[in-house]
Amino acid sequence: MTKTDKIDAIAVCRHLMYNLNRLHPYTPPLYHLVELKQLSRDYNSNNQIITKAKGELKRLLQMFFPEFLKHFKPFSKWTLDLLYDFPLPSDYKGLHIESLAQRIVVDQITLNKLNSLNISRKTQ
Repeated sequence: MTKTDKIDAIAVCRHLMYNLNRLHPYTPPLYHLVELKQLSRDYNSNNQIITKAKGELKRLLQMFFPEFLKHFKPFSKWTLDLLYDFPLPSDYKGLHIESLAQRIVVDQITLNKLNSLNISRKTQ
């Protein structure tokens, strides 16, 4: 017996005396609720993993392809496919521009920006 057992027993008894009308019997949680809590934890954990991976991808793109993030969305399907097939800058060496251009899907806003850059270069 430790020296706080008597004090703890008195504290439990006092709690029961003062809160008797608020107490109810223990009922174990429903199976579905336990599973739902676990799914929620898994979902949040996976979201954290995805967020970290996206941050890491952006950091690596900034290091190896600094102009890429200025012109393209880094998480679109075609971008991820392109980076999967050609992960390093050296992989693009010797690649014909037409074969690369066929893989690139550019939204209209980015296309307009690229066209305006080409026009401004021609006028210089």
